[in-house]
Amino acid sequence: MKFYHVIIALLICIQVACSAKSNRNSDTSELHETPNISYDSFLHSLENTKNDIDSGDYSKTAQLLYTVINNDIPLYWTGTKWDFNGTTKKPKVGTIACGYFLTTVMDQTGYEIKRVWMAQQASSVLIKSYCSDVKITGSLKGLKAYLKEQPDSSCFILGLDFHTGFVTKNGDTFSFIHSNYIDGEGVIKESIDISEALATNEFFMIGSLTKNKERISEWMGW
Repeated sequence: MKFYHVIIALLICIQVACSAKSNRNSDTSELHETPNISYDSFLHSLENTKNDIDSGDYSKTAQLLYTVINNDIPLYWTGTKWDFNGTTKKPKVGTIACGYFLTTVMDQTGYEIKRVWMAQQASSVLIKSYCSDVKITGSLKGLKAYLKEQPDSSCFILGLDFHTGFVTKNGDTFSFIHSNYIDGEGVIKESIDISEALATNEFFMIGSLTKNKERISEWMGW
């Protein structure tokens, strides 16, 4: 009977693992699409889009920043491999560390940032410098509680024990966009509920990019 129970337990574990993998694939299937234009062309078109937004229209600007981080960046960068010393500036060419992924994206999309220096600092330095509504919590539950209180279509920077990435909110969907160090996977967009990089952490520091009007103005060139 004990052997039978062990077999049943193993089958349940396999079923749960397969289900999680299926959910992850369904969440990120759109990221395997081929972009219509090159990355350089996308960055150029982004500048044109910014110019079409009236100075001081923070609502439209926050929506644009959210769209760029949540939709466009994963589309181009997913599949770029992780390496501790990775510093590439080109999606899918070379490797990228987690901090460099954030600072590179921020630099290329319009933030005034010391890309190399900031990538080498603790994530708390980046969060305090570019975000507002900063919160520290000790659990994934606390992280979700913070996100539920934030406006829809928001973008954040999340710092962990030894890792960092973007977080986005789309309704009740919270996504983690990061250069995943686990198995050197690299850039990925995934639900925070199934992220292995989040599962074992006991330190979460998060701040809002879309609420920081001073940095938003800088990003827009106002």
